[in-house]
Amino acid sequence: MRLRPSALLLGLGLALASFSPAPPNDPAGRPEAHPERVAADPVQLAVEEQALQTAARADDAAAALDFFRKRTPPEAQRQRLQNLIRHLSDVEFEVRRKASADLVASGPVAAGPLRAAARSPDAEVARRAQTSLAQVRRDGTAPVVLSGVKLVVRRRPPDTVAVLLAYLPFAEDEGVAEEIRTSLAALTVKDGKAEPALSQALEGADPEQRAEAGVILARANLADTRPAARRLLKDDDASVRLRVGRALVEAKDRDAIPILIDQFGDLMGDDRWDLEDLLERVAGENAPALPRHDATSMRLRRRDAWRAWWQEHGDKVDLTRLAVPPRPTPRTLLVQADLLTSDGQVFEVGADGKARRHIDGLQGPISVQGVAEDHVLIAEYTGKRVTERNFEARILWEKELPASPVAVQRLPNGNTFVACRNRLLEIDRDGKEIATVQRPVRDVLGARRHPDGSTALITHDGLCRWLDPAGKETRTFPVGGPHVMGVGIDVLPNKRVLVPCFGDNRVTEYDAAGRVLWEAMVPGAATAERLPNGHTLVGSTAPPLVVELDRVGRVVWQYQAERAVIQATRR
Repeated sequence: MRLRPSALLLGLGLALASFSPAPPNDPAGRPEAHPERVAADPVQLAVEEQALQTAARADDAAAALDFFRKRTPPEAQRQRLQNLIRHLSDVEFEVRRKASADLVASGPVAAGPLRAAARSPDAEVARRAQTSLAQVRRDGTAPVVLSGVKLVVRRRPPDTVAVLLAYLPFAEDEGVAEEIRTSLAALTVKDGKAEPALSQALEGADPEQRAEAGVILARANLADTRPAARRLLKDDDASVRLRVGRALVEAKDRDAIPILIDQFGDLMGDDRWDLEDLLERVAGENAPALPRHDATSMRLRRRDAWRAWWQEHGDKVDLTRLAVPPRPTPRTLLVQADLLTSDGQVFEVGADGKARRHIDGLQGPISVQGVAEDHVLIAEYTGKRVTERNFEARILWEKELPASPVAVQRLPNGNTFVACRNRLLEIDRDGKEIATVQRPVRDVLGARRHPDGSTALITHDGLCRWLDPAGKETRTFPVGGPHVMGVGIDVLPNKRVLVPCFGDNRVTEYDAAGRVLWEAMVPGAATAERLPNGHTLVGSTAPPLVVELDRVGRVVWQYQAERAVIQATRR
């Protein structure tokens, strides 16, 4: 079947309902209104932010550290925040509504507790925390705070570790929190021993502080600090055990793995998913292939399956090859296109849902990847080319192609993988085609290269086809259809494939044998990507929308586009 170059979508006549999570009802059946944002003493926040900016300009680390002292709530305010979090699950609707509004009104100091609450297995608590957190983030001080962290760590005024550790659970942005954890791991050891502030936190009553101290000590990955972190594997709080155990495994401590597996059946919600993600990265293709959901019977089955995996493969596990996932980023790249023409743009969208930058003048853009701080790799279907550009639209690298591309991917070795309708190419930086796989027909709709050199294809006949590095087909399984041209699939490290299906309004995760492990319904799904935090980013053609789904399919972020979204990816 031949398609006009402008026909980027199969089945243009389909009209799909708008995708927007419906608000829950109050006891009287009326839709609940989201609480309005109440300023958290905006004058004081502005004064504090200005003080931090002034300290940064003056390179005054002591003044910057004072900012973090002021942004760390006293014990009474911490208790108030925790009480408000508990009220998010109250049986009375009005109590839940007021708790949400009061948390938003508390301002940036509530961001950390809200991030923790957003992981709750209680769907109502998680939803309210996510909604409130999105409103709290409008404070917008995170970039300034991040600069303050870097200044303080560079200069190390007295009490740096103690002050940043106390502030850490209340950091208004996860990027700031990660910067603090990474920095404190480097500052942990003093005269061969852990900083007293970290040792005290390990023994404290606050589970959040214990967990943060344990993670930092595990990341320090020194003989003198690891035993202290390991003690938290027996902590009374399951979340503490999980977070510290994850950090130990990522620090290449294999002894933590069976301990984590043993608590698998008791974990729920994001905690269970986090453990699952870690174990699957460790196990690779040997990971148990069972559906991923929170039913008690399935959790116990998965626990037993992981125990069996450890019995069979534990002595062969090589954690030196375990890569730590990259930090999550708030910037989303998307390709927007007019489906009746070849007109399209590449946009960059911030976490606030605002379009930051864009690139015009493209000939049927169909695939994009961020490859450097300010560079993007773009495949143009009607232009039959791949270009690397910056956001001033300057072309930094270009390769003319013999056929229309449907996917592009910069490989770890610096080469570029391109999938065309009838061939697969690997191109070096000089533009030389160093490997070519010819398809017998023009059947390729989308493709993704795995790090081992194998490739997953989605073809016109509704199949996912795995090819070995030489291009030989090794396995196939059905994935439904129809799919958009340039369908954006994701291949995970363990060779599981995330496939959006426009025709079925869903995104499905398959294992290497084609068994369904996870699924979420998303109208018009055209592209899907698994994020470092385990969430899934999905772009839709109709309605033109980008959504971030958590592990149970709840929308935690969305962006309403003006035109069909052909691809969406996080930088």
